[in-house]
Amino acid sequence: MDQQPGPDADIIRGMIRYEDDVINHRLTWLGQLQGFLFAALALTWNDHPKFAVMLALVGIVVAFSVGTACCIGDQAIKSLVKLAPDSIQPGVIGQDVKKWRFILPWFLVPAILLAAWVAVLVRALCRLWW
Repeated sequence: MDQQPGPDADIIRGMIRYEDDVINHRLTWLGQLQGFLFAALALTWNDHPKFAVMLALVGIVVAFSVGTACCIGDQAIKSLVKLAPDSIQPGVIGQDVKKWRFILPWFLVPAILLAAWVAVLVRALCRLWW
């Protein structure tokens, strides 16, 4: 006889859904803010190199902050999955990708943006000094 998910499973699924929504919101905000920062960079690159440095620093801080928050959210989801009883079918979350976890968007997107802003910062500082 199949065991039906109890109220604990529904609570855990709801908490996982909430954490997932928060990660999604953070990535949405990250994309919007980074878009504005890159647009501002494009408009000021030639005329105001010091402003480009400031934009790069803001971009680095924002990408690092959102990336850290998304990693913490992912850890919260992993902790919630561990709370779920093994007998609950179907599982409380889809396929777990332990081996390829680093390619998930909430890890990869902030890291790529962080690297892009570091490259912009280096280039902007080179323009100022040489």
